[in-house]
Amino acid sequence: MTYDEQEFLIVNVTKMVKNGTMDDVYILEKVKKDEVEQILFIHSCVPMIKEFTYNLRYNHSVLTSPYMKSFEELLT
Repeated sequence: MTYDEQEFLIVNVTKMVKNGTMDDVYILEKVKKDEVEQILFIHSCVPMIKEFTYNLRYNHSVLTSPYMKSFEELLT
């Protein structure tokens, strides 16, 4: 699995082998819907957190009251 951060591209490659062993087996497990929603929410928050840390380091003028309030709501 490769991840290119600049292109936001994820590539998964599955290789099918003729003579596999039990070390090559993945067990699929169905999870509850609320667990999936929580993980998707966290994934959606990552870009905003990255933007906030960049602004905190390099662009202090953006850190206005409405911006900080929206970020606070995101974290809660």
